[in-house]
Amino acid sequence: VQTCALPISGPIYGVGALDESSTFGSHTLEARVRTLAGQSEIVSEDFVIDAVSGPAVRLMPHRFAVSRDQIAEMFVVLEEVTDVLGGNILVVFEPAVDLQDAVLLVDGGSFLGQQGAEILAPEIDARNERVKFGFAAPGVDGGIRGSGAIAKIRFIARSETEITLDLSRTVLRDLANDDLPIRVRGAEVIVP
Repeated sequence: VQTCALPISGPIYGVGALDESSTFGSHTLEARVRTLAGQSEIVSEDFVIDAVSGPAVRLMPHRFAVSRDQIAEMFVVLEEVTDVLGGNILVVFEPAVDLQDAVLLVDGGSFLGQQGAEILAPEIDARNERVKFGFAAPGVDGGIRGSGAIAKIRFIARSETEITLDLSRTVLRDLANDDLPIRVRGAEVIVP
């Protein structure tokens, strides 16, 4: 949890440019009021920032707990993309997770489907503990635009551990079929 202390006197317009890694996660904002009559006690407010400025590919929720032998469910989400021709999504589970019962539900009917995109080669690679799929929008003027979930991944957490889901090898392509610079944000699943 980060605590952000802002100056008590003068107008507050914002805290300036912060690195995204320092803004993502749990935070506490503390404030007090100073008047001619004195100053108040400090008031604290806890909040969570789980947004990623785009263009980005991320897993939602970012961090959550699930009991052993229960189904864990998360979404692969595109954030603020423009001019996307297609992409390859690769989710790697570390440490190894039993993906024998995993389900990959790709979204062809809403966010991607409404824009004329097609899902390509969805695969659960249980042997290498990874889930992968591609998507393409050939012939779509301006490519894929906006934000939305493109897939849902379900798996059963078989042992007590902390699982990291990594997206670092994910690639989006622009209309010229060049790599797009994107942010990626994986996830953590805690199995107590």
